[in-house]
Amino acid sequence: MLPRLLLTLGCAALLFSGSAHALVNIDFQGDPAVDTLHVGDDGVLSSLGGTVWNDVEQGVDAILLDDEFGVQTTANVSFIDPGFNNNDPDAVAANNNLQDSGTVAGFILWGLNAGQSYDIAVYGGINMGFALGHDGGQIFGFCAGFPLTYTLPGVQGTDYCLFQGLQPFNFGGGVFGFDFGSIDGVITGVQITHSPTSAPEPALPAMLIGALVAGAAVRNRR
Repeated sequence: MLPRLLLTLGCAALLFSGSAHALVNIDFQGDPAVDTLHVGDDGVLSSLGGTVWNDVEQGVDAILLDDEFGVQTTANVSFIDPGFNNNDPDAVAANNNLQDSGTVAGFILWGLNAGQSYDIAVYGGINMGFALGHDGGQIFGFCAGFPLTYTLPGVQGTDYCLFQGLQPFNFGGGVFGFDFGSIDGVITGVQITHSPTSAPEPALPAMLIGALVAGAAVRNRR
């Protein structure tokens, strides 16, 4: 799946951040037949008026996600292991559409910029845990508790966990991103943005050249 998406990225002309610190919101849907896409600027990393969330169905790769204002980016989600429909049984009391369901399937969030730092908020169901792979290694453990408040942005360590200043892992072929695996419970949503202290972005031509070279490398390996 990753090579196919990488070729698409090689033709993309948009950077991850259309602005200095663009934010991408993801609402994972465990059962899209009954789930509702969340809309709102109520996440812990949200900006005023940034209400757009990307609808990502578990097990279905999503490319060129929009930022919180609806501007296309090069951020993508690729699933790396199978999962199953997983609705939060306690979400009947929820007053938001983010924590109603999510993914138990591992995934990578890629198409990010090398050498830059990112802040990531991960929302989940009761007792959510996972392994987050980044440039410096892996972070393990549970970071959502019981009971959830089912309000947004919620409470850190209960409704969501927050990681700051992480740099993306180099998957090879010019692909940089974060790996979410060994999921226990359910991840219902993710927000990702450049850290406020992150270095300036590379120029657009350099990014495009890198993407095209990476795409050519994938074709050659075939």
